[in-house]
Amino acid sequence: MRVGPDGKLSVSPLAFLRELESFPLPIVAAVQGVCVGGGFELALACDFVIAARSAKIGSVEATIGINPLMGAVQRQVQRAGRRARKRDIDAGAPLRRRDP
Repeated sequence: MRVGPDGKLSVSPLAFLRELESFPLPIVAAVQGVCVGGGFELALACDFVIAARSAKIGSVEATIGINPLMGAVQRQVQRAGRRARKRDIDAGAPLRRRDP
């Protein structure tokens, strides 16, 4: 993090997500409704994701042909497993909520 010439604190989005991942206490993301793009990246950087039944979580980048820039693909693989996410990422499929 740094202070810019205008006196405002500035931090890169990737650096912020790395800080979240290395925070010593558990961080919980609560998701309700649509969670894509930067919101999805933020949720993936958290230790736990609690999703409402209405939650639609996923990476839209694959469906529109662009590359996620803040590590979403790597975080998805770490969380869901290589084989499952490879299949879903290639198809641009959203993540599904699992009931306990």
